[in-house]
Amino acid sequence: MSDSLIVQLARQITQNVEAIDQYHDAAGLRKHSFDIDTPPKYNYPPHIETARQEVFAATTDLRDLVLGPVEALKIRSESYADLVSLHVIYKFGIAESFPVGGEASFKDIAAVSGITEHNTSRLMRHGMLQHMFKEVRPGIVAHTASTQAIAEDESVKDMLGTNVDELWRSSPRVTDALQGWPTSKELSQTPYSIGTGTGAPFFAEMAKHPQRAQRFANALRQYNPDHLTLRRTLVEAYDWAALGAATIVDLGAISGGLSIRLAELYPNLRFVVTNSSAMLAQQYQQQQQQQHQHGPSSPEHENNHNHETSPRPNGTTSTSTSPSTPNGTTSPPPQAVTDRITWIPAPIFDTQPLLAHGADIYYLRFHLHSCPDAYAVRLLHGLIPCLKPGARLLLHDFVPTRWAGISAWEERQMRIIDMQQLIFLNSQTRSLAQWEALFAQADARFEFLGVTASRHGLDIFEVRWRG
Repeated sequence: MSDSLIVQLARQITQNVEAIDQYHDAAGLRKHSFDIDTPPKYNYPPHIETARQEVFAATTDLRDLVLGPVEALKIRSESYADLVSLHVIYKFGIAESFPVGGEASFKDIAAVSGITEHNTSRLMRHGMLQHMFKEVRPGIVAHTASTQAIAEDESVKDMLGTNVDELWRSSPRVTDALQGWPTSKELSQTPYSIGTGTGAPFFAEMAKHPQRAQRFANALRQYNPDHLTLRRTLVEAYDWAALGAATIVDLGAISGGLSIRLAELYPNLRFVVTNSSAMLAQQYQQQQQQQHQHGPSSPEHENNHNHETSPRPNGTTSTSTSPSTPNGTTSPPPQAVTDRITWIPAPIFDTQPLLAHGADIYYLRFHLHSCPDAYAVRLLHGLIPCLKPGARLLLHDFVPTRWAGISAWEERQMRIIDMQQLIFLNSQTRSLAQWEALFAQADARFEFLGVTASRHGLDIFEVRWRG
């Protein structure tokens, strides 16, 4: 008689957990714990990361099976209560109300937060079910690893704030948007525009509120690989040397760091970096601020907290999180490199200027990902006058080409991103067939060549202009 599904799952969990635990022993890593000073994230080698993701999938399945369909559904529909306590912890700064490593009473926390002691205790005790704080003695609480991360890591706090402040208040309005605008792909007809009550597109609203825009930019660091990792991925995954003497247009770049790095590595390549005047002004202002505050530094000290973001269809951008020079370092690139780079103020949704015409490669990172189809087509139409026969578009974006083969954890991340696109932008995470259809819709002369490489949850794919 074969084992039941719950027994199979339990054995799978045990095997993978033992592999992870043994890896911690061999690598001298701290054991898993909810206590403070536990590593906030784990950077495992591929085989251990696979085991971790399999534990996530199996424990989720095992929980649902043991609960049964009705109880599992009940628990999921009660998740609003989890977000209530998380929202209060974020909104009232409870994680910052007393030092990590210390203790505080509900009364003391209430005095700092401005909430009554009764509501402070009931909300924090609910949060404790999610390992947010712990009650070490009656009425006395201490931090856990999760609340330590909120208190000490600005990007974690901003990720929480973006989810509970921006997304949570907008997500219940998905049904309203689907009923009111069932076929709309307009940026102003979104669950977000209903939830905020402004009727404004997401990034237009962010442009009015710089602190919220900064919070959103910081939050993205918890979802995306940092921009230096993205840059290394593209540098390593594409055969730039095979281009020979070629010109590359980096469309809508903020820092131009990719172009500078490639120019350092490949002397035969020339670059045109296009962005809006506002981006240029921001970039130069940041350079001056960096030089004024810190003076020159060695080029190898790259700042991993910078975050490049894309321009949006309404012409706005989210801001970088810290100042830097264009190559992501605190030192300017040498003149031999910058002499092969031309900077052009040019909004990405307009027809590109003459200096961007006739290039060999046009690089787009995330720009189309954040656009509904109509706006993506508009962007591509603006490129057509620039393109010579054989020119290629090189895109760095999400292409879920293998839904059936990815782990439950990876699929969950991709599906969440897809929901964020729906809520914020009326956009979507496109399948390979949808990407191909998008370029066909823009112009039949675009030839979709498919995915070249997939790394760090992102894909590199090419489109050739037949002319």
